[in-house]
Amino acid sequence: LVRLLPRLPVLEELRVSGASAAAAYEVRDAGADEEPSAGVLPCLRTFEVSRGHSDDADPVAFAREVLSRVSLPSRCNIRLRGVPARRLVTLTDLHLPHADTFTRFSVDVTFTAITLVASTSDSLASFSAELETAGATKARLQSCVTAFATAGPAAAARSVSVASQRAWATWCNAPVFLSALSHATELEVRDALLADELLAALSTPLESPADVQAVRLPCSRLETLRLPPGTNPVEKLEAICSERKARGGPCITLEYARPCIPLE
Repeated sequence: LVRLLPRLPVLEELRVSGASAAAAYEVRDAGADEEPSAGVLPCLRTFEVSRGHSDDADPVAFAREVLSRVSLPSRCNIRLRGVPARRLVTLTDLHLPHADTFTRFSVDVTFTAITLVASTSDSLASFSAELETAGATKARLQSCVTAFATAGPAAAARSVSVASQRAWATWCNAPVFLSALSHATELEVRDALLADELLAALSTPLESPADVQAVRLPCSRLETLRLPPGTNPVEKLEAICSERKARGGPCITLEYARPCIPLE
């Protein structure tokens, strides 16, 4: 496949299902003694690798091999589907085109998977990983999410949204999640079951030095917080804002039903 792709310069979609880890590392060696030359796919808009129904498939390993040999355009959507979180080592070493332009980060948690998406502001380019949660511990899930946000594709994200069918305690502690959002200025929570614990985490300092001004705030650049309809935490958030401002944090604007309410 790696040898074939450079011969398809007008290819717009590439979808691979069930590629094994062994195949990912053998594609370079099969039928030739020399390393394949790097290729360019200037027209590619979608590159998707899924585990399919194969237990031996490894979407990350296969994508890593292709991305290390083929240059993709900056406007390309890269998707990994069916990645077993329990076996995931890292996503930070993938050669993603212009990952530093990804300013949006979304987390969607269901009872069977966690989908992490980093994208540009216009959504014309993105990287997403669907992590299967079966057999994975909470510590493993938390590590996957925070690594994606701190050293992975979403490291520069300024706008973050999170939706979950499950409580924080089952996949990532709220303070740990917030501590990973070092560049975020906007945070949207789409499910009411996440709201209370997130608000409590916003007022929990990451360190407790003697100098109160030196305390690191979780999601320290946060300026806009969007909560789902039906939540009304104005008084609680006012207290949180007052405490964060005393430690050098910016004013937070709450959006949950228009008009927006600025909290001083």
